[in-house]
Amino acid sequence: MAIKTSGALSLNEIHAEVGGASGTTVSLNDTDLRGLTPASGYSINSTSGTQISIGDFYGASNAPSLVGYTTTTMSTIFDPTTGARLWDTTAGPQPGAISGIQNGDLCLLSVLYGQSTVNSIANVPSSSNTYNNLYSRGSAASYIYNGIMAWWIYDSTKSSYKVSSNLGSSSYRGYGLNGILVVFRNVTTLQGYGYASKVYTTADTYGSRRGDPPSVTGSGNSKLWLSILWSIDGTGSQGYNNSGYSLVNGDQSSGYTFITSKRMNAGQFSRSQAISYKIATSTTEDPGLWNPTTDYYTLGHTIGFS
Repeated sequence: MAIKTSGALSLNEIHAEVGGASGTTVSLNDTDLRGLTPASGYSINSTSGTQISIGDFYGASNAPSLVGYTTTTMSTIFDPTTGARLWDTTAGPQPGAISGIQNGDLCLLSVLYGQSTVNSIANVPSSSNTYNNLYSRGSAASYIYNGIMAWWIYDSTKSSYKVSSNLGSSSYRGYGLNGILVVFRNVTTLQGYGYASKVYTTADTYGSRRGDPPSVTGSGNSKLWLSILWSIDGTGSQGYNNSGYSLVNGDQSSGYTFITSKRMNAGQFSRSQAISYKIATSTTEDPGLWNPTTDYYTLGHTIGFS
């Protein structure tokens, strides 16, 4: 429930919006207060020690909000000795590249890569932010979705999560690797997650050609739902489209807000991925179909956070 929009406003009322007990110690400089989502026409400076006033909090709420995102494509980085494609641990998308990120924000990383033998997909030093793996898969088989889905809570005093991937000696290593990192505020707990592949169904030799993230029931009410699509080009009987197609705004599940998409390259078997979200409090969610305007072999993900 958002803070009231008019009348006398107390620090205690603001504290209550972030779950603080009435009458307990609170300061306008507290990180959770500065992390509230401002109402339209207002702004709340999230930087500790900067000027701020009680009036900035009229209509603010602890509802989830998108802080920002960043993407990368690493299909042109390669090992000069072996020719293997790499996502160098110094070059992946990092939370610090997102303007406005602050401690306690939720980071979600989606990594998708082409057909390859994966020697190492995760490099998480002991000093890093705590990393939670939702999904990981590596295979050299045709028409298989290779990648990881991971999340963590940002802590600026620790090193950023990084991915290290040597895409082996597979003949398909050149199809590259890409990543999307999104950051949200006011959500910290995973409530539910699922994924559904539409590859090799009996209805079609190469599977259904539209994304359909699964219905997910979480362990508690989620405030934020993510609908994510991983896809392989699918045009014609060979299952690829050399001209390429990127997932775009308008392709996403109905009722979801498109964030961004990333494509590896325009070559055959190239992978494309996109992320969308919906703010809604519920224990169960079924995003429904993504509907890209060209054929795809797809893997859909549904994730709920509170």
